[in-house]
Amino acid sequence: MVVTNSTFSLVDAIAAVMKAFKENGSKVEKNDYLARTTIDDSGVVTVITPGVTCNKTLAFKYLREQRLLTKQERAEAREVITYLQQKQIMDLLKGKVASQFATELTALLDNDTVPASRLGMLVYVASMYSTNKARDQVEERTNELRQVSKALGRVGDKVTIQFTMIESRYNQEHGYYSVFGTDQELNLVSFLTGKKELVKSGKITGKVKNAGENKWHGGAMVTALNYVKVAD
Repeated sequence: MVVTNSTFSLVDAIAAVMKAFKENGSKVEKNDYLARTTIDDSGVVTVITPGVTCNKTLAFKYLREQRLLTKQERAEAREVITYLQQKQIMDLLKGKVASQFATELTALLDNDTVPASRLGMLVYVASMYSTNKARDQVEERTNELRQVSKALGRVGDKVTIQFTMIESRYNQEHGYYSVFGTDQELNLVSFLTGKKELVKSGKITGKVKNAGENKWHGGAMVTALNYVKVAD
């Protein structure tokens, strides 16, 4: 068992939480769940829902059995620590205000060790890193297209495009997806939808809602569509 007042090397702890994050499908599972099964009349067991081991439990396992952590995973952990520390500095310089949770989380990276009691918080470093790296890729791709992106038409124009998705975000409060990508001419396009089948690349139709320099995408020209549906 792990003593709750013990400490771990920060590098090992980050390696462990990153490994747990990947094992759980790039998600942070908060709780352990037993598998749900059924048994038919002949005694055959069928798994309905597989069991889940939460990230914290998995991370503790890797820290107990250090042989499970590889040199490569420790090297990645050092990259994660450096990246998030530098990201915090850049955000401060840009005047971005971090949440209290994010501030407390990144503060854990300022020490060489981390208490076992903080491992439950530390597991969120993996999702923070994953989210920020994904946003970096979106920003990089948007910057590449800034000079070529043009409006698809005037307000109300109906358009049919071959859409390539760059990013999607789900708004849980309102139950819709914010989708961002390009058409076949590399013009930047965005739309909102509640339909999961539209949250992917493919041929779509819609009407131009507006087009202009978008502050959420670094001032790039983005055409917003509405009434979006899969094209025939």
